[in-house]
Amino acid sequence: MKSFILMLAGILFGSVCYSKTEAQFIKNIVLTVGDRAPIKVISKVIVAKQKVISIQESGAATHILGLKPGWTQLKVDDQLVEVSVLTLNQRRTLLKLENFVKTSLGLHVFVDKGEVVLSGQLFSMLQFKKIYELCNQSNCNFKNQIKVDTDMTAQVVKWVNQLLTQSGYPIPRIIFSPFWYAHFPMNEIKKNRLAEMLNALGIRVEYSVRTLAIKPMVKVQIMIMEIKKNKLESSGIVWPSQFSAQVIPEGLAWDPGLGFSAQSFEQNGTGKVIANPTLLTRSGAEAQFMAGGELPVRMMNLQNSSVVWKKYGLFIKLLPKADFSGRMSVQIEAEMSSLDMSVQLDGVPGIKVNKIKSHFDLTESRIIALSGLVKAEEAIASQGLMGFNKIPIFGDLFSSNDFRSDTTEMVVLVRPEIVY
Repeated sequence: MKSFILMLAGILFGSVCYSKTEAQFIKNIVLTVGDRAPIKVISKVIVAKQKVISIQESGAATHILGLKPGWTQLKVDDQLVEVSVLTLNQRRTLLKLENFVKTSLGLHVFVDKGEVVLSGQLFSMLQFKKIYELCNQSNCNFKNQIKVDTDMTAQVVKWVNQLLTQSGYPIPRIIFSPFWYAHFPMNEIKKNRLAEMLNALGIRVEYSVRTLAIKPMVKVQIMIMEIKKNKLESSGIVWPSQFSAQVIPEGLAWDPGLGFSAQSFEQNGTGKVIANPTLLTRSGAEAQFMAGGELPVRMMNLQNSSVVWKKYGLFIKLLPKADFSGRMSVQIEAEMSSLDMSVQLDGVPGIKVNKIKSHFDLTESRIIALSGLVKAEEAIASQGLMGFNKIPIFGDLFSSNDFRSDTTEMVVLVRPEIVY
């Protein structure tokens, strides 16, 4: 009767050394969990990892039984055998890839240490996309060891990044050697779905606090217009009488090339463009714009004096948050201030301030309009008989006055757009 000696890996290989003349790998055995394979034993069998496989004797036959996924080594008499135990999903993946590589130049598939490995040379993106189509709906489980040249690497990275950004995932750092890995920052993302997507390409996912999170860049176009209040409705929008922030409906006659335009207002004399800046900021980072001036205010005490500069004009603060799928959450704050000469202290005028703050959630790039920032100007024109019109009380008999009131509204148009 044959004798079987089962020992753990640490005990076995810590005390026994094999040279190529004493023991050689005669074959690799691939099993699925629960499957058996016969082996020919003359005297003894030594198992490195008992948890992966077991040796079963049935009469004169000896079999290896796969217990759990993994790999181990056997010493059958004086020869070494490597055994890989696959899951059912790995076995299905192996069969699919074996059929695929039969018609795909330069690629081949094999099992190594309990893993299904796809290797070879990638010659075209069509091959790469076919692998994804084959495994996308099948939850494939394999490791990608395909070699790619420099030009092909750039194409693969671009295509994988587009695939991820369309689903709202961040852009990873992809490593192609020795196996394909995608490194993501350690944050709250749907890790299970992300792993499924990249498993279809044989890319393993790793998370690290050292990996920099790449966030979308948001370009914000701003147009600040001063429009006569009685002409505002000609733009197709009924502007409110108070501070308001709204998304402009689609279909208005804005210049699509610029995103929005106010040429018609300037040509008709109903308004003018004050500023038209473009800001570029990272998702989650604040962007600011100011158009105005600074008022010097002298501060004095018993020991020294200093000058404090008070800002006035138009201030805009933007805090956009975006994902790579195109969705945006935009916080907008606008403030318009002007000098108030009717209120002065020690010759320093006061400052009138109007503020508006709002928050928008957008699924695509749209124009946001901030209105209700009204500026009123009054003027008095006087004419009459020189000298006599200055006589107190009776001067009005020799003169005439023209009172003019002009009300304009400051309209701020903002268009956020994800650029990359």
